[in-house]
Amino acid sequence: MAIVRGPVVFAQQVVHKHLTRLPKDDEALDQWMVATRDPVVFRYTGQEPSSQRDDFMPLYRFAEKATYRLYFDPALRNILW
Repeated sequence: MAIVRGPVVFAQQVVHKHLTRLPKDDEALDQWMVATRDPVVFRYTGQEPSSQRDDFMPLYRFAEKATYRLYFDPALRNILW
C-alpha cells in the first residue's frame, strides 16, 4: 500500500524507525496526515515531535541514493527497533 494524492506518491523519510499503519480509507487518511510549514511535507497524527525524519514527502524530493519507505504492509508490526 502506498500514499498517492493526485499525481504525487508520498514516501516516508526514515526506513529504520517506526513503521506506521496507514488509515483504511481516504477520509481517515486526510485526518491522519498533518500539514507542516512546507506545503508538500506531512507528519502523521501521533508522530513524536522530535522525529521530523518520519515525515512524508513526495518521492520526487528524495535525492539519488537516498533511503525512503514507499510501501506499507498493514500486517507489519509498528516498531522495528
